[in-house]
Amino acid sequence: MTPNTAKEQTAKTETQENGGNKTAETNSNDSISVKSLANDALGQVKEKTAGVLDEQKENLTSGLKGVADSIRKVGENLRDTDEQNKVGEVTAQYGDAFAQQIEKLTNYVENANLRDLMRDGERFARQQPAIFIGAAFAVGFLAARFLKSSSGASKNIGNSNRQSAI
Repeated sequence: MTPNTAKEQTAKTETQENGGNKTAETNSNDSISVKSLANDALGQVKEKTAGVLDEQKENLTSGLKGVADSIRKVGENLRDTDEQNKVGEVTAQYGDAFAQQIEKLTNYVENANLRDLMRDGERFARQQPAIFIGAAFAVGFLAARFLKSSSGASKNIGNSNRQSAI
């Protein structure tokens, strides 16, 4: 090898090594950039999810308050009827007790955070699996009935709008 060829070979090797370092640095920077973007996106998803869950929690508590008020009004109507009988009075008492329990549940849901609700739900499911499964079935059944009735109402509204246009 000639001295120029040896120098050229050394220069090529140094360039390749420096280029390799630049590629590693670029890959490292790209990796950090991707991680940063992923963390930002995850933070945004968490914020939006928390907002949606808080909104749903508020909807649930307002619905539960409405149910408790309705049950309480039924009890008052049973007490206020002209025919005072033992069955009506006992039913009114049970209604009041049930309304109080619903209000306690509503206050708990309003004041608890999502982690507490999940932890307590899991604990209840482990301690009382039969009741949990029965309650889940009942909630599912009621939700299905509600959705079915609300979709039927929207179809009726659509039909009446079409008929009035004719």
